[in-house]
Amino acid sequence: MRGAALVAAVLWASVADASPLLAPSPGGPVFVGPTSAHVTSIFYNPAAAGLMQGTHLLITGSMRLERDSVERATISSADGEPTAGGDRSFTATSATGFTPAGFLGVTSDLSSESVTLGLALSTPFAQRLPSYDESLGYHALSGSLYGPAITVAVSYRVSRQLYGGIGASLIFPKLDAAFFRDVNLDNCGAPPCNIEDPAARQRWTIQSHWQALPGYSFETIGGLNLGGLYRIGDWWLGLGIDFLFLGEAAKVADVVIVDPDGTTVTTRARVKYALPQLVHFGVRRPAFSTFELLINASYARTSNHDRIDVRLVDAPDDIPEWVVRHRGFSDTVAVEVGLEQPPASRTRLGARLRFESSAVTSTKVSVAQIDAPEAELAGGAELRLSTSMALIAGVSISLMLPVDSEPSAFSPSASIDCTGAGFDLAVPACETARQGLATPTAAGSYGRLTGQLSLGFTYDWW
Repeated sequence: MRGAALVAAVLWASVADASPLLAPSPGGPVFVGPTSAHVTSIFYNPAAAGLMQGTHLLITGSMRLERDSVERATISSADGEPTAGGDRSFTATSATGFTPAGFLGVTSDLSSESVTLGLALSTPFAQRLPSYDESLGYHALSGSLYGPAITVAVSYRVSRQLYGGIGASLIFPKLDAAFFRDVNLDNCGAPPCNIEDPAARQRWTIQSHWQALPGYSFETIGGLNLGGLYRIGDWWLGLGIDFLFLGEAAKVADVVIVDPDGTTVTTRARVKYALPQLVHFGVRRPAFSTFELLINASYARTSNHDRIDVRLVDAPDDIPEWVVRHRGFSDTVAVEVGLEQPPASRTRLGARLRFESSAVTSTKVSVAQIDAPEAELAGGAELRLSTSMALIAGVSISLMLPVDSEPSAFSPSASIDCTGAGFDLAVPACETARQGLATPTAAGSYGRLTGQLSLGFTYDWW
């Protein structure tokens, strides 16, 4: 059997984005998964790589296009809270962003009857924000979070019915972010505070590094990829766990802070955050004619990504040395059902229907994290150009629920109350501030139109 994938997922529309932090599915929307004989099994389930004979090379690249629209709620400048009769309103705005991702992998059985090896370079984690209007800048002006990974894996065929697999991944995370802090809010202990005054915006730009810096260690995170594949009659059952024991990313970053009067401070910071762990489960069996039935489920432990913790080194007296950017993600679950032809013909067809839960509750939605439940319909066709070369094209269409973030968990009143209480940690408002929620509100309506395109190439040595 062969490993193949180039996928084009063309212009799928939605009203909000799903799976923050996760890149487009490695290998495309069809023909991949925990029971599929495919090079991307290195990622989904290393045991399934044992279904392939020979050596297989796969290169894919994808680009996700996102068109965001935001209509913020009117606020009262006295305390920054949303109110219909407020004195500070905002014009509806939109922005367009692009998120690239890719996969390069190779598997080989080395002429063995029982062992298959795999090596992959991929971007399993990718989120790139558009450049937003300044009225949205207290949550994000722009930014990205990437987690390129190197994965090595081995599959062992215990018997014709049972395969086991194990892999190890190293992830090299990098975060860039730009946002405003409200100087008036930071220094106000009782209304009126003149919240979100454009003349009181302090701009922060954070850029972390790939490489080691003098005086700092080069920090990566990683974990194990485990998998199993078992056949019962006509059924194949597969289970894969990615990034088990994944740790917390701790990176050194350059920070540039520009005060409202133009004064610029440049310093460094230690930035910490966590990345999700993933579980994939699937079943596959012959359905009718040459088609197979697939039912896949996945779980992403995104709840560990609750905040981005920024600790400045040698911060000036008038600048906070600790800043928390709240994320507050929830775990997500996705289920999909599909019909696909096996990888054995010149032209191969496949289709899937997928449902996924949201990683962000509506109260915690902001331009830094737009998400909602989604339903996706995907289809694809693989064309084998020769015995050794194949291309695949696919399309997926997603529909997501609209997002109204009212009420918003982001509370400027909490910052005011905590300041007024002298930053007493026993005060509930100060606990809200410690979680990074005591910021200008994100109340409003959010929408997103998304298009995704993937292109790639596979070469097989049988």
